[in-house]
Amino acid sequence: MQNQRNTPWTLEEQQIFFAYYELYQNDFHSYEQHLNRSYSQIKAFFHNWLRKQPEEVKAKYKVGQRGGRHFAFRNNK
Repeated sequence: MQNQRNTPWTLEEQQIFFAYYELYQNDFHSYEQHLNRSYSQIKAFFHNWLRKQPEEVKAKYKVGQRGGRHFAFRNNK
């Protein structure tokens, strides 16, 4: 997790993230390794993206809401 950056996500990074999301769901170590981003950066990106999506997309990603505004990944393992 060296060289963590706070720069905006590139389109390539986003595509990698979603490809990995389909495969690994909650395995953030894979995202950290392939995107060179920290867990918190990855989670923040996904939560910000998901917040803008319609309800059927949120349901697809099996995301629960806690406290009315925080999304939480549901661990299926």
